[in-house]
Amino acid sequence: MDNFDLDPFNNESVPPSLNDINTDSSLVGFDLQPDNKTGALLRVLVASKRNGLFLELGTGTGISTCWMLDAMCSNSKLVTIDNDEKSQSIAKKYIPSSENITFLTGDAFEFIKKSKKEIYDIIFADAWPGKFELMHEAISLLKVGGFYIVDDMLPYEDWPEEQYPQALENIKELLSSNQGVKVGLEWSTGICILTKTSN
Repeated sequence: MDNFDLDPFNNESVPPSLNDINTDSSLVGFDLQPDNKTGALLRVLVASKRNGLFLELGTGTGISTCWMLDAMCSNSKLVTIDNDEKSQSIAKKYIPSSENITFLTGDAFEFIKKSKKEIYDIIFADAWPGKFELMHEAISLLKVGGFYIVDDMLPYEDWPEEQYPQALENIKELLSSNQGVKVGLEWSTGICILTKTSN
């Protein structure tokens, strides 16, 4: 058992654009990106929804975006939104434009409020709107059977002071939701997942 590899993420199975995005993210000091464990989990969940429609709240520099795209079939589509044009430009630089992905630069609060209900198969909420505010409104955009996923629920060294109470409140709200079954994972950056079972 000495040679058994307990780190299944220490391999070459990463999206093609990931290393370039990581390099540029470091150059501009963008250090809020999901880690490879979160990315690998997203890829597995996205792969379960063939011909799916996915929403990413918070493009950042495109790290989770490329993990999600890596699992999508040719008929799936991803919408990703961020209000920071500079960081999102890194994602656009390395992720080839195609009919499978739509980049939106704008206010995710307004996007959530104006979106149609029950259309997405997966929502990855990695921005303040959808994660710390308007969570139930974001979940209402999911189809029954869809996944709502948030990360960064465990404290880390550089957490803003206001984020810890917001994270606790988010977890409490999610656990009290009657819209689906949910689980919190003390793993990676702290992941919460809800599978929607009712409208």
